[in-house]
Amino acid sequence: MHPAPLTCHFPAGAAPVILLDPAALTYNRAMFVDPTRPAPDDISPAAPPPADSQASVPRRQWLRWALTLALGALALIAIFYDVVVSGQGLPYLYQRIQTFVTISLGIFIEAVPFLLAGSIVSGLIAVFVDQSAIDRYLPKAALPGAMVGGVMGIVFPVC
Repeated sequence: MHPAPLTCHFPAGAAPVILLDPAALTYNRAMFVDPTRPAPDDISPAAPPPADSQASVPRRQWLRWALTLALGALALIAIFYDVVVSGQGLPYLYQRIQTFVTISLGIFIEAVPFLLAGSIVSGLIAVFVDQSAIDRYLPKAALPGAMVGGVMGIVFPVC
């Protein structure tokens, strides 16, 4: 038995607002379960990773930091070299940064409507088109599937 919903009354005779009790909300797992997939209990656990892979994780992290630091240093050296070689000093650098920001914002502003439209169209396809219909109409092989995907990209550029 669930408790009664919580109510809150506002002054001056305003209508009550009904708030749901979180304990009264239920989760129906059957709505989200794919009957063709095994239940999580039926899945066998994955094999543990090899012992040598755990030892290489700190090395990979160190390598990632070293590469990031090296690329950042190279970028700063290139910027400094460009400013020094031009002989114009900081106004030249500000002009270059302004050009970079202008181009980046232009690309971003032109791309956002297509990203938004693509998200909306792909969401509509995911909600309203059955997966079996997609499987039925698209080829199973990799190369023809990629070709059909390319043609669909021309027809539906927002996706």
